[in-house]
Amino acid sequence: MGCQSSQEFHSSIEHQQTLLSAFPFQSYIHQTEHRALTLEQLAQIVRFASGQCSKWHDRAPARLSNTSGQRLALEILNLYHVSDWMIRPATRQMNCSFVELLAATEQVPNWYISHWWGNLFCDLTKCLSKHAAVRLLPVEASYWICAFALRQHCLDLDFNVDLMQTSFCKAIALSAGIVLVLDNHSQAFTSAWCAFELSLLDKDESKLLDVAAVHHNEAMILADGVAEYDKLAQDTPGEKSHSNNFGQPLPAWMVSFAAPFNKTQ
Repeated sequence: MGCQSSQEFHSSIEHQQTLLSAFPFQSYIHQTEHRALTLEQLAQIVRFASGQCSKWHDRAPARLSNTSGQRLALEILNLYHVSDWMIRPATRQMNCSFVELLAATEQVPNWYISHWWGNLFCDLTKCLSKHAAVRLLPVEASYWICAFALRQHCLDLDFNVDLMQTSFCKAIALSAGIVLVLDNHSQAFTSAWCAFELSLLDKDESKLLDVAAVHHNEAMILADGVAEYDKLAQDTPGEKSHSNNFGQPLPAWMVSFAAPFNKTQ
């Protein structure tokens, strides 16, 4: 960037053109709950961020971010950073969601993601890749992630309705269940919104709750019931297992934090 400041680069034509070239507008998808992401689309986002984020800085004030002012890298990149540098600037011109830059048609969610935006973005992608493997999901399977599904420049359209009629609730209704993605400090459990999302599981006992986290750089999945991978491996039918991780045991902190929420405990 030379002498160009991070603030100047953020609003520069160069940054805008790089985004629009990588993510050209595809189509408007009318129903927000139909704007889920496939793993390949998520990988496309990660590849772009990996190649560009060394030019970015954390623009959040120090009171809101521990990495305020720092040059960004995948090792510290979170969804707040991705929203600031990718989602909002890329979607401003068309007033669309980020999914509408990636998908030409509706993508109905297979699973709904509940998480804390401050979790590492690379950990989120690791967790979802592992989850898809544990659940034996097809390559076209998709995950509903609010940051990418909502039109960030007109959020009032999603929230100016009865809470149970929001796209969040509709997306959960369409999904097999919720994947709760945790960081090592389980910050999602401090979020009132995450608590609301999880409370919706009580209204429909057919919905599943899977818990995902990264431990020692390895994604771990605590599946609700016996996961499809375990069934394929001929585990005991109906057995309550904490090791839906290709034989690797889950860390105790993850099991203990998830226990009150997991219906199989």
